[in-house]
Amino acid sequence: MGSVAMDGYGDENSCWLSAKSDLIWAFIVPALIVMLINMAIIILVIRAMFGTSALSKKSRNEKAVAGARSIAILMPIMGITWVLGVFSVNEDTVVFQYLFALFNSTQGVLIFVFHCAMNKKIQKAFRKQRSKWMSLRSYTIEKSMSNSMASSSMKSTRLDDGKESIM
Repeated sequence: MGSVAMDGYGDENSCWLSAKSDLIWAFIVPALIVMLINMAIIILVIRAMFGTSALSKKSRNEKAVAGARSIAILMPIMGITWVLGVFSVNEDTVVFQYLFALFNSTQGVLIFVFHCAMNKKIQKAFRKQRSKWMSLRSYTIEKSMSNSMASSSMKSTRLDDGKESIM
């Protein structure tokens, strides 16, 4: 079995993405180039962040926490998990294959957590919307209770002759 573009692409027993063939470089080189560019971008962002006046006023520990948080936020976006992909090129590195799959599958969750759930503006907007929902809910419950009380008082009123009348 071969490929339209090249011989040795793969067969029933092997994959072209193997350390045994030179075709592995078709995966490793582009992945390394992207990783280097992403690392350069992360370094530039961190340097720019530490150059701001807001961060220059903070203590060394606060700067370290801010830097670690920024790296944790940027790494999933920048696809740094592909480092594990480069290390998982043969059968001997099964651990890297599992880590690569695990971290890439959680990438969306990490982006949501760091950019939505931990975002102060989004938290504030959510609290505001939640208070609207709660006030609407309490209004609905009060309205429902007053309607049920009114209907129950209207259902059973006695006439002067002792007979019950339903209105």
